[in-house]
Amino acid sequence: DKVDAFRSLLTSHEWYDNGLYVNDAQYTLKPTGLKCSEIIRSNYYYQYGVTRDGDGVVTMYINGYECASAKPKSSGGFALDPTNMIFLWGRHDQFSSGFVKRIQIWDKALSSSKMESESGCTLPRLGEKC
Repeated sequence: DKVDAFRSLLTSHEWYDNGLYVNDAQYTLKPTGLKCSEIIRSNYYYQYGVTRDGDGVVTMYINGYECASAKPKSSGGFALDPTNMIFLWGRHDQFSSGFVKRIQIWDKALSSSKMESESGCTLPRLGEKC
């Protein structure tokens, strides 16, 4: 898929055209400026994750790794109505066209360690040699 401009991952009607995107090769929560520093490349498989806890803190994950967190004020703090989720389609040609292997939804915010284990990825540990 393309990683230039805004490429929608998750939006809702309540958020209008805000939500989770890949924008200029970075996983981003539009319009907050919250983004992960890892560069997203075309033709690679990524597992994107997001949680929102009871206090309104949104945490973003790539391949099980927590990469950004904040308490956004816009778009109702990004509370999500489970009956109104829009995947891979955004307004104004902001759609994504990659492949989806799996979408999982829980009715609670998972911990960072649970997000890591659910991803199935093994993250490098601090101090280990490559």
